Amino acid sequence: MKAKFQHTLINNIKNISSLNYKIIISSILFKFNNIFVTVSKFQKYGNTFIFITILKSLSCGQFKKKQSTYVKTKKLSLLTLNKLLNKFIIFLVYNENKNVHIIFKNQSHYKKTLLLLFIKFHLLKGINICTITHILNHPYNGCRLKKRKFK
Repeated sequence: MKAKFQHTLINNIKNISSLNYKIIISSILFKFNNIFVTVSKFQKYGNTFIFITILKSLSCGQFKKKQSTYVKTKKLSLLTLNKLLNKFIIFLVYNENKNVHIIFKNQSHYKKTLLLLFIKFHLLKGINICTITHILNHPYNGCRLKKRKFK
């Protein structure tokens, strides 16, 4: 009986290690006038993740005011940010994607408010935030000298 139990345990471990699982990554890109949110699906093959599809893409420009348009204006406000995050969370809840990895790109003052809203939705809807990463772009000039203006 003991040998039979060990045999089934070894088979279960082999099945778990051979699975190729999918991961949901949402990237939030901050621009000067807008925020772009994309939800994409990756699959793990060995030690690398391979891109499969974009599941959803949202931006603040989709929510238009009734009286004015958003042409060449700053679309970023707390109201549009809240609407954007609500649509994002509703998409995750309806598709039963409970584990989310978040990538913030560029700098913005709205990161703290986004994280607070994520925490509130985490308590209400049960969405788990697995990782939060921040990607900042720094200009790199290389070995070239600085440009000079001659008079």
